[in-house]
Amino acid sequence: SSRMLILKLPRPQLLHFQPGQYVFLKVPSVDQHWHPFSIASAPSAEELEFYVEVIGPADKTWTGKLWETLVASGRFETAVDQPVKQKTDIPIEIMGPYGTCLA
Repeated sequence: SSRMLILKLPRPQLLHFQPGQYVFLKVPSVDQHWHPFSIASAPSAEELEFYVEVIGPADKTWTGKLWETLVASGRFETAVDQPVKQKTDIPIEIMGPYGTCLA
């Protein structure tokens, strides 16, 4: 079965983006690599929103490790057949935006 994370992060004050652009995210508690994600929130939103499909077991995939890290944080909501929302203070680094806007 597929699982989904919705990551909502405060938008850095100097980060300006357009629809269709993406950023790289790094979660140091998972690994030291940067991973590309499309920005799902509106450019005017105060938060950056990312939809992350969790694929595979925690010991083999980055998204699985991210899921387990968030569950282990103890501040995590899950619901059957519903997206899962991150509510934690785990540091997540942002680099970008990149790509051509769609507007």
